[in-house]
Amino acid sequence: MILRRLTKNLKQQNWTAIWIEFLLLVAGVFLGIQAANWNEARAFDALERNHLRNLRTEIEKDVEVTTARMNYYTGVNAAGERALAFLEKGQACAGDQCWSLLVDFFHASQWIDVGVTQTTYTELRRIGLPSSRDVASAVEPYYSQNIAINTISNERPAYRTLVRGLIPVNAQKAIWAACHEGVGGVETFNNNCPAGIPIEQAARAVERIRTNPDILQTLTQWTSTGAPIVKYLGRQNDSAREAIAAIDRELGASP
Repeated sequence: MILRRLTKNLKQQNWTAIWIEFLLLVAGVFLGIQAANWNEARAFDALERNHLRNLRTEIEKDVEVTTARMNYYTGVNAAGERALAFLEKGQACAGDQCWSLLVDFFHASQWIDVGVTQTTYTELRRIGLPSSRDVASAVEPYYSQNIAINTISNERPAYRTLVRGLIPVNAQKAIWAACHEGVGGVETFNNNCPAGIPIEQAARAVERIRTNPDILQTLTQWTSTGAPIVKYLGRQNDSAREAIAAIDRELGASP
C-alpha cells in the first residue's frame, strides 16, 4: 500500500507526500527490525535462563557426588595409614589381625576419578554464556578448581597395581563381596568384615606384601596424595555452593 502511494506521488511529483510516505516506509522497516531483534533477545534470554537452571541442578548433583568421594577417599586414607603403621613396626601379623590387615592393604589401593560433569557448562561457553559477570566469576573458578584437583589423582597409583598382584584372587573376591558396598554411587568400606580366606593364607599374603621392597614407598606416596584430595574436594564443594548462590541471584534478578 505504501509503495503504491509512493509511486503515485512520484508520478505527480508530490514531494511532501513522497517524504511522508518514505519516512513511514523507513519507520516500518526499522520497527520490524527492532521487533525481530527484541524477539530474538527474549528467546536468547529464555535459552540462557534454561541453561542456568540446568547448570544449577548439575552443580547441586556434583556436590552430592563430591561429598561421597570425600567419604570414599577418607576411607582409603584411613586404611592406608593403618597399613603403614603396621609396616613401620617391621613385624609379621598374627591371627585374625592378618585378615584385617589384608583388607586394609586392599582398601588402601582404591581409586576413583574425581572429575565433575561439565555438559551444561561446556554448552554455555560454546554459545558465549553466561552473560552475567557475577555468575561467570563464580562458576569458572569452580570448574578450574576441579580440573586442578583431578590432575592430582588422574593416574591410578603404582601401589594399586603392585599390591593387587600380591593379594590372592579369592581374597580379593571375598573383600569385594563382604568388605565393600556401593549403593547409589556411594561406596563404603568395612574393615570388620568376616575373614574370607583361611587365616594361614591371609598371613602368607600379608607377609608377601610386608617384605616387598616397593610396597612401603608406593603406599606412602599414595596415602600422602589422598589426604589433600579430601581437603581440596571440600573446598571445591564450597566453590560449588558459591556458584549456585550466584546463579540463584541471577535467576531471581531476571524476569
